[in-house]
Amino acid sequence: MKKTILLLFLILGLQILSYGQSITLLPSKPLVKKNGLGFLHVSNDGNQSIGTYVTNTEAFIQTNPNTPLKFATNQGSPAITLFPNGNLSIGTPSPGSAKLEVNGSTQLGEQTSPIRMVEFTGITAGTQGGSVAIPHGLFTAEILSISLTVDTGGGFVAENSKHAPGYEVGLSHESTNIYLWNKVSNSSFMLNKPYKVTVIYRISSS
Repeated sequence: MKKTILLLFLILGLQILSYGQSITLLPSKPLVKKNGLGFLHVSNDGNQSIGTYVTNTEAFIQTNPNTPLKFATNQGSPAITLFPNGNLSIGTPSPGSAKLEVNGSTQLGEQTSPIRMVEFTGITAGTQGGSVAIPHGLFTAEILSISLTVDTGGGFVAENSKHAPGYEVGLSHESTNIYLWNKVSNSSFMLNKPYKVTVIYRISSS
């Protein structure tokens, strides 16, 4: 079997040399030794290809033309996609504009739980002292943090901000809802304004 493999590599080396490529094939250690372009796999129509490229200091797996590089297992759909602009997606073939997009949970460190993030958008209450209830659909114990930004039209204000009169809005939550409430007599510029609530929560191990 080993002799057959070495023979195949020898034939491959001779074929590559016949095309004028500067490639050295070492029978004692089956490898192609060469700087520059190496192996190339081309589609039948010639429109797609993937190959290797090596220098004395770097090594590449690259596509040609300017198409994404996709990784999959068991002949399935792409699990990881590297796009020509450098963006990387995990678990989604159609990400947005983020440099890294993960469709699912992430875990930072061995002693932490997997976490996810969800956003809620809407319009604040139309009266001072009024409130908005946002059903979150999460277990309270899983919620790690909740933050709020309100677009006033001239800037963005976070919860419980008192940087100027008329811009105060509160934030609280319980087992079912997140509540945004305009501060009585101090929220005249926060009425009927677009808001975004960001929730970071952990994934239970059970």
